[in-house]
Amino acid sequence: MYEAIFYDDPETGREPVREYLKGLGDRISGYIYGILLHIESNGQLPGFPLASHVEGAIWELRFHKQGIYPRILYATVVGARLILLEGFTKTTRETPDKHKKAAKNRLAEFLKRSENQKSLAKESKRHGKSKKKK
Repeated sequence: MYEAIFYDDPETGREPVREYLKGLGDRISGYIYGILLHIESNGQLPGFPLASHVEGAIWELRFHKQGIYPRILYATVVGARLILLEGFTKTTRETPDKHKKAAKNRLAEFLKRSENQKSLAKESKRHGKSKKKK
């Protein structure tokens, strides 16, 4: 099973993809949330044409609803987590560089933050063990 996680900016707490979806209106955002819930409950990532590789670890969920083309850039990380990094409405054939760059930067920050949390958890466990031995 996958867990869809909205990337949140550590400085502002903003969730760019959630904000993007809110701006699409109830009908379109409801459709996209439905797809995300299906991915979570089904435990399987979609293939083409709903998903396609962008570059590196970045993939995109592709939608076409009411004449617009919403896109969500995401990456999968350890623990079957789907990190939703960037949302935009596609108006050109290629994914714009600014959206790819934002997704890559957010993924790098997310992974760095996750690694720091793992390190803290390991240190906390080691600290707890050393206290018990005394």
